[in-house]
Amino acid sequence: MLQKALEVLSGTWVQTRAEDNGHIVASDEYGIRPRLIIADTTFRVHNDDNELVLKGNFTVDPSKNPTQINWTDATGPDAGKTLRAIYALEYSEFVFCAADAHCDRPTDFVTGPGLTLRAFRRVVDPAI
Repeated sequence: MLQKALEVLSGTWVQTRAEDNGHIVASDEYGIRPRLIIADTTFRVHNDDNELVLKGNFTVDPSKNPTQINWTDATGPDAGKTLRAIYALEYSEFVFCAADAHCDRPTDFVTGPGLTLRAFRRVVDPAI
């Protein structure tokens, strides 16, 4: 089950929606359409200019309901911190809701204080 989840997560994703602390944001520190690249248990985020702005690793637990993911940033303001999250994934759509390091894991895909939601669409051609 774990290996299958990692295989389905792998690839390039473009952000389609972002919410922070209960507010929809059109653009954030990563730009308007950041790309998330997942390979094995590592991730990288590139901004609109294709500059690397964040990287780290993650663990998943697809046996939980909702499924769980823990992001650990290697760079940026949360470097070394583990952000507990939940996620939903279909082939071309991926969404996660993450808690700030000092907050409990979310139980639903809504944001409020200390919660961030990101939605992505799978990119078939990474050059797009």
